[in-house]
Amino acid sequence: METLFTTIVAIALIVMAVLTLSQSAISSVDSVGVSWREMESVAEERARTELSLIGTATESSGAIAKVTLENSGSAKLDSFDRWDVVIQYYDSGGNYHMRWLPYTSNPDPGANQWTVQGIYMNAISDPELFEPDILNPGEEIVLKARISPSVVVTQTMMVLVTPNGVSTTAIFGK
Repeated sequence: METLFTTIVAIALIVMAVLTLSQSAISSVDSVGVSWREMESVAEERARTELSLIGTATESSGAIAKVTLENSGSAKLDSFDRWDVVIQYYDSGGNYHMRWLPYTSNPDPGANQWTVQGIYMNAISDPELFEPDILNPGEEIVLKARISPSVVVTQTMMVLVTPNGVSTTAIFGK
């Protein structure tokens, strides 16, 4: 009788351990599946995102850098405060600088900040009409950065990265 009771308790413990391990395994497989679906979603968004460089310009003796880009992909782009802008340049004294520039919604950015000057159907002549403050496919955006100290135009590169990881590089003075 004692061995029967011990056997029943041992079997119950083994069954509970197997159930616990099974639940953990199923939970792990489920979280891997969720992560995989999220990765696919980001990859799809990245595949539909493309920025084409249209032009670069500087103003105020190199203190202001402007980059014009076209959304040549099929994804809408917004959340400009989540974009990354990094600039590498030499100043007039020959000193090398590499900076991450924070976004500002102010139309006149402060020192080492950038903003969206405007979104256009055609940056030269046609203002944006559809979905303001969203860069739709085919539209152009002008980004304006105030750089301190001023840049030497021929030795300047700006890298722009969207929140989903798509980047483009603008080289000034090319």
